[in-house]
Amino acid sequence: MSGWIQLFYRGTDDALWTRWRNADGSWSDDVSMGGTLTSDPFAVPVPGTGVLQVFYRGTDYALWTRWRDADGNWSGEVSLGGKLNGNAIAIAVPGTNVLQVFYRGPDNAVWSRWRDHNANWSDEVSMGGVLNGDPVAAAVPGTNVLELFYRGSDNALVTRWRDPVTGWSPEV
Repeated sequence: MSGWIQLFYRGTDDALWTRWRNADGSWSDDVSMGGTLTSDPFAVPVPGTGVLQVFYRGTDYALWTRWRDADGNWSGEVSLGGKLNGNAIAIAVPGTNVLQVFYRGPDNAVWSRWRDHNANWSDEVSMGGVLNGDPVAAAVPGTNVLELFYRGSDNALVTRWRDPVTGWSPEV
């Protein structure tokens, strides 16, 4: 949907709420999408599709999601499992049609799972490390490198990156 912008937020009732900008430039009313969130939601387009996917932590501290398909229809809530100790972040892996989610797990390590080009989700994978906050992910402009940043146990900035040839680097 070209020119479309949609906002998602956790309401005062802890449900998922949304608003969108209409074609005439006006904004929709607030619309509750239900659910019970214990973190802020994060929305990201699924690469290679017309799908918009929203992620958040539920009352069971698992990763929850729902998505809007290319026709504009919304799915119900789906649990992807795991245990989150903060907000999740999702990003398209540069040069692929893979969507990857990162979050701090109950052991304060980086945890991840990804959606492949066939819409299948991986199992949860620990990437190690000790986080003192939520991770942030960014695509390095002009490359197919994905970089992950987080505050380490000593409060220093820690980074690691995914090179399409060599895989994930160690922490730096």
